[in-house]
Amino acid sequence: MAPPVYRLLFLDPRGNTIREFPPMLLPEAVSRASEHVAKMEAYQTVYRRIRLTGGLYSSSFPSKTEGDAPVVVHIVTATLFYPESSAGATT
Repeated sequence: MAPPVYRLLFLDPRGNTIREFPPMLLPEAVSRASEHVAKMEAYQTVYRRIRLTGGLYSSSFPSKTEGDAPVVVHIVTATLFYPESSAGATT
């Protein structure tokens, strides 16, 4: 069985998408997020919250690239992001 694929999005405080990344594995999503936000939580914390929520992680952090404007890091399993396709393929 293939490991789950995740979507990484950066949202502004109103929930508008600032940046969206292609599907990736969870370690890569956490690594990419930590490149863009200050004080990103550790991989194990993100993994634990995704397990507890059934596939969703969302938390606000100061941005490293947008001044100190808060950025919401949103990581969701591709099966939740694309419920009609368990493979998470983009259209």
